[in-house]
Amino acid sequence: GGVGGKSVFALLEPLSAVCLSRHEGWWSYEVCYGRHARQFHVVQAVDEHGKATSSVEGEFVLGEADQSLLQALERQKKLHANDGSSSGGGSGDSTALDEAAYIVPAPLGTADHANAPSTLEIEYIDGTPCDLTGTPRSTTISFSCGKADAIMSVVEDRTCHYRVSVVTTHLCRHPSFVHRRPATRTVSCELKQDDEENGDDENGEGGEEENRSGVPD
Repeated sequence: GGVGGKSVFALLEPLSAVCLSRHEGWWSYEVCYGRHARQFHVVQAVDEHGKATSSVEGEFVLGEADQSLLQALERQKKLHANDGSSSGGGSGDSTALDEAAYIVPAPLGTADHANAPSTLEIEYIDGTPCDLTGTPRSTTISFSCGKADAIMSVVEDRTCHYRVSVVTTHLCRHPSFVHRRPATRTVSCELKQDDEENGDDENGEGGEEENRSGVPD
């Protein structure tokens, strides 16, 4: 399910129109949602007219969007356009996308684990072949709720596989990706009648003490 009938992936659709970037020393990183993740080096120079120029060198594709997921999302959009529904995976269609499979709960060691926000993890595959393994590079992109749309970190967690942490405002509209408040209950306290009478002294200080002590447990 989602918010206002929107699925999790429908909430992320505005990201399809932008590419997020991050610069870390020699390398720059780019995530274009629904397209690719890449790593590249930008060379700054000045041409003969004194104008600053830049060019990309040493580019590696860290992963392409999984076509099977994109096709499933397209089927889901068409299905919901026909039946007027937009919640993920609940139509009874055997090809319906199971969005819950992409939602990852907070790690067990997280403070207030039961109420901690989840992340949405999507695997990007078939990147530039890795010299060390001979297999294509791939990347897990972890999306979480944040105050802006940005790449927060990029790490190579194993040879030629990367983890990219992205925050976005769009997921903050879904209850799975925000910190849930623990259930609370309101307790009302009233003064006893004899406490009110006994606490009415000249300066009122005794009344305040009686009020505090007179609150029932």
